[in-house]
Amino acid sequence: SNKAKGFEGSGKAPAVPAAEAEAEASKVSKASKAGEAHVDIKLSGLGVGNGLTDPATQYAYYPEMAMNNSYGIKTVSEEAYGLMVAALPGCLKLIEACNALLPKDPGGLGHGLEMKADAAVCKAAQALCGAAEVAPYQAGGLNTYDVRAPCEVPGLCYNFTNIERFMNLGSTQEALHVRSDQLGGEGWQECNYAVNGDFGPDWMIGYQSYVADLLSWGVPALIYAGDADFVCNWYGNKAWTLALDWAGKGDFNAAPDLPWPADAAPDGGGWGEARSAGGFTFLRVFGAGHMVPMDQPEASLEMLNTFISGGAFA
Repeated sequence: SNKAKGFEGSGKAPAVPAAEAEAEASKVSKASKAGEAHVDIKLSGLGVGNGLTDPATQYAYYPEMAMNNSYGIKTVSEEAYGLMVAALPGCLKLIEACNALLPKDPGGLGHGLEMKADAAVCKAAQALCGAAEVAPYQAGGLNTYDVRAPCEVPGLCYNFTNIERFMNLGSTQEALHVRSDQLGGEGWQECNYAVNGDFGPDWMIGYQSYVADLLSWGVPALIYAGDADFVCNWYGNKAWTLALDWAGKGDFNAAPDLPWPADAAPDGGGWGEARSAGGFTFLRVFGAGHMVPMDQPEASLEMLNTFISGGAFA
């Protein structure tokens, strides 16, 4: 799905698992075509919610989201906005340098970033771009995951105490078949910063080519984004879907953005707007931040049911 936190840890936490699943599917498919031993994964579809999939495209939209979001909220000053725009060329150049170090066909996980020099370039990109494009927004005290709300708790901005208590109940862990001896004495955490940090070198890597692979194999993909999220905002998510190089690009880019659900009034009243072609869908969800199911549960259920049933979004 997407990410786990603000600038200190946001970005690939929810997006990384989805991206790794895409990578694994690619590896399995290539092994299958080569006649090698493999494990079949019956992948029927891919859904990514408010993810960071193509950093080179998405980072360019932080200034836009900061000043011209759907809610008319100026989240930074004009001066700060100007500095964010001015910093973009250097930020994007570092992201491109990070991705240029990767093998042209990684063929699975890892991406060959074991060399410290490689990791250093990618970490530098994360540090510079975060400081230039995300930190100015955070300095205003707003929620990194929802431009409409203040950041109430440092780090993740939300109070997840009740969820943490529930997940650490013995009855909950027993029902989920969690082995207590594998918890390291810390129990369930909404975000493990050590693990999050270990993904640092992967932060600025683009995973969009795996989505193109899945589409070429006939696997439908749904990219959805709550339009109040800042850190993985809908502007950037829509932009990378339009930039994606795949066989159906022409049809997808020419498709209109239609009210969703389809019977919603053209002048509003629906849950969002969708664009679809060739099994690829981009869905903007109104009135939702980074965690769409939390903010728009009814719309999320409709979205999930539509996707798994093979229904049409647009």
